[in-house]
Amino acid sequence: MEISTVQFQENFLKIIDEVRSFRNEVIITKNGRPWVKLVSFRDKERKSFIGSLTGVGKTEADLSNSFEDEWESDGLP
Repeated sequence: MEISTVQFQENFLKIIDEVRSFRNEVIITKNGRPWVKLVSFRDKERKSFIGSLTGVGKTEADLSNSFEDEWESDGLP
């Protein structure tokens, strides 16, 4: 879609909402020549949350064994 700066000034909120909702782009022209391109920030592919923390943590011991040491208490029942 291509619009002039005057059209953009008159309808900028509607245009911005359309770009974000439909992930399209708008070329804004000045004096009939392309001046700026408006694109959605969400154009990058989202990474899945599942597996995103792989390799971040570290296991210090075998978690399948039961705890044999007593833990200190903060005095609460």
